[in-house]
Amino acid sequence: MTASEATRRHSEPHTSPCVGDVTPRYRPVALGSAPAHVRQRGDIWYFSSTEALHSYPERLADCLISGAQAHPERWLAARRGHDGNWIGISYADMLARSRAIGQALLDRNLSTVRPVMILSGNDLEHLQMSLGALLAGVPFAPISPAYALGVCAADEFELTAGTLRRPASRPLSVWRTDLPKNGLVDDELREMQLVAGFAPGRP
Repeated sequence: MTASEATRRHSEPHTSPCVGDVTPRYRPVALGSAPAHVRQRGDIWYFSSTEALHSYPERLADCLISGAQAHPERWLAARRGHDGNWIGISYADMLARSRAIGQALLDRNLSTVRPVMILSGNDLEHLQMSLGALLAGVPFAPISPAYALGVCAADEFELTAGTLRRPASRPLSVWRTDLPKNGLVDDELREMQLVAGFAPGRP
């Protein structure tokens, strides 16, 4: 399967419940229902679950790997395209993309001592970059556009970048999407290595 095949475009299967008289669809969700054990010691109350903690993945990226094995064609995430249609990325395709991104980060000598800053909104590109960094074991710091492009953005951005670069000799790499320009932040970015960027409109 190619990446283009796994990333499918189609019209939304049903009208949003906020538009028109359409009954929303719900999916059953497994929630814990065990009662809590409560005890009091003086003015302090202690609450503990009576349900034993089950096994859990050692790494967050393990959920992506197991999902790709169990249901490779199921969409992991999706967003609206400019034409109003959905753009989705399946578990299998997300795993393939994340592994490619992770390898690209390692090829650029990123590591636990050379983190990456992600300057992006909450979009599919951000998710792919984050999962790629997780798979490669590269620390990353997501920076929202509101934080990086605000009135006091330059000082806050410089403080964040300085924290990630400690000690001062540590290099810092930046990945960014197509965001409005901010002269002061852009000046700070010139001192860092730009890892990559997604072109506008790319799935």
